[in-house]
Amino acid sequence: MRYRMRIPVLAVLSSLAIPLCATTAPASSTLTLDAYLDQVRTGNKAAQAAAELSAAGGLKAAERSAILSPNLYATWLVSRDNKPTSNPTMMGAATNVDSMTYGVSQLTPFGLAGKLSMTTNHVVIEGASPQFLPLADYYETRPQLEISQSLWKNGFGRETRAQLNIVEGQALLSKHSEKLKAKFLMAEAEGTYWRLALAREAVAAQRDSYGRAVKMRDWSAGRVKLSLADKADLLQSEAAVKGREIEMQAAIDEEQAASRQFNSLRGVASNKVAEALGKLTAEAIEKMADPVRSGPREDVLVAREAETVAKAAATIAREKYAPQVDLFASIAGNGRDAESAQSKSDGMDVKNPTRQYGVKLNVPLGVPAVLDQRRGAEMEARASELSRERKEFEEEREWENLVDALADAKRRLDLASNKIMPRRS
Repeated sequence: MRYRMRIPVLAVLSSLAIPLCATTAPASSTLTLDAYLDQVRTGNKAAQAAAELSAAGGLKAAERSAILSPNLYATWLVSRDNKPTSNPTMMGAATNVDSMTYGVSQLTPFGLAGKLSMTTNHVVIEGASPQFLPLADYYETRPQLEISQSLWKNGFGRETRAQLNIVEGQALLSKHSEKLKAKFLMAEAEGTYWRLALAREAVAAQRDSYGRAVKMRDWSAGRVKLSLADKADLLQSEAAVKGREIEMQAAIDEEQAASRQFNSLRGVASNKVAEALGKLTAEAIEKMADPVRSGPREDVLVAREAETVAKAAATIAREKYAPQVDLFASIAGNGRDAESAQSKSDGMDVKNPTRQYGVKLNVPLGVPAVLDQRRGAEMEARASELSRERKEFEEEREWENLVDALADAKRRLDLASNKIMPRRS
């Protein structure tokens, strides 16, 4: 997008006339273009907001890795159950449980989800007969590993990866969009700088032209008084003065408008610009380097991220109502003892394991509505792809136009300077 920043200068170059070639070098106290752009960056709230939002988008893109990061979870439970039992002698009159569960869970981009957890319980059964319930105060330890793999809906992580692409794509889309806004603002500021510089030159030229017209009118008036010229010559000179006065006022109005815009862009509430500005001299233009491409423009990057988001949304739409077929399995150790340490040892040794495995199946029956929803999402994805292709095409064409415009502007300047420059092949 760097070459887009030169467009305002090219617009100015296209309107250059011979007086430009006679401009002088800027004074040492001149406010340079770079210094003015720095003032815009620091004083313009819109520029600051765009910079902040662009940086925020880049940081938010890191959420993709956070979604796949392991999660630590824990649950602490205290239960005091005093409801009546059918046989208090065997079941007790009250059951007190202190429970703690903690573990780690993680989702993978290929559809495998896993949990590794540990549950410890301290159970006290009050009121039971030791003859029927010899272990009424005991500890339970249950380490457990659970895994599940999606086969159809979110098959091997299709929906998960699409969700990750949406999160990252939306963040990067915001980043590139705000960066594009900032560059447009800087391009506007650059154009405004040269607009004011040339407006001041135009005012000086028009004042000089007006002064010469006034002298010519006075000279004609003297000749008419001496009967050396017709009154028509005087009337013609007066008309010329009036015309130059109108042109001078138009130039002054343009300078005032450019000054207001100049100050507005840098956040200054004033209609006057006290600083001197640089001169767009012929030497400076001749030394201007040809534009160099530095990667895709931000609007192309925005279109690419929009395509990524749309295609990911289409994938999620397809997966949303797809039949769910998941394989799952788990294995857990079971330790129970009056001593907490022994309970933990038995549980971790998996002496009395519990094994489970199976298949989950869930099939939506609203087929017509599901098909329409999928077609709509796929059409949106195709539209975003077409938009991206158009942006890339426009980038190529506008780049060629930019290079040609700069060469043509330099050539016109040479013609205005009575030079000859061969046309670029």
